[in-house]
Amino acid sequence: MWLIAITFLSVGFGDIVPNTYCGRGIAVSTGIMGAGCTALLVAVVSRKLELTRAEKHVHNFMMDTQLTKRLKNAAANVLRETWLIYKHTRLVKRVNPGRVRTHQRKFLLAIYALRKVKMDQRKLMDNANTITDMAKTQNTVYEIVSDMSTRQDSVEDRLTTMEEKLIALQEQLDLLPELITTRIQTQVQLSQECASELLCSFFSTSEKIVETNKIPIKVQLSETEEIKRISTSELQRLILLEKLEVLELKKRILLKKLEKYN
Repeated sequence: MWLIAITFLSVGFGDIVPNTYCGRGIAVSTGIMGAGCTALLVAVVSRKLELTRAEKHVHNFMMDTQLTKRLKNAAANVLRETWLIYKHTRLVKRVNPGRVRTHQRKFLLAIYALRKVKMDQRKLMDNANTITDMAKTQNTVYEIVSDMSTRQDSVEDRLTTMEEKLIALQEQLDLLPELITTRIQTQVQLSQECASELLCSFFSTSEKIVETNKIPIKVQLSETEEIKRISTSELQRLILLEKLEVLELKKRILLKKLEKYN
């Protein structure tokens, strides 16, 4: 069985073989070393002969240029032979069958050459889209992924800022009832002061009118109390309506922000 290694490693054909175990071991080790050296030599030579990425791109570009020229020449030959066939069949008084067959043969050869050039172009395009473009594709994918990650980070930052603004808005809405109550109290106090001033002025005028026209004071007092009550209630109602409108407006703004957040 040990001769299999010698035969397959192309060291010998088994015609001369060692008899001792030491000789057999040396023969096997020599075969393995020879195979390894051969593999290393083939790998190094193939690596040296392999084209670089730039050289592959240049080679593909030159081949594409040559195929384009060949395609133009083949198309021109097809058109030329078509015109010659038409000329020797329709534009002459006497048709020469030999010449017509010659141009037909050349026409078919031109069509075959045109198809071959197109097939070579397809093969070149298939070979161009190989590992040479994988690095470019990888860089493009990496740029797209990095752009998506940055956009995601910016969206997260915007969401955090929006959440902070919503929290601040909620705190302001929580403080709004207290502000409304204080505002209403101040408005009521101001309205009462205004009403008292109006009453004082009304009393002064009523006293003058009573002195002049002798009108009963009790009737005037009841009228002034009624005016005071109506004026204070009307002011309170107007203030409450205004505050409710402000609350409704802030509620709509908050709902719009929540819809954008969702």
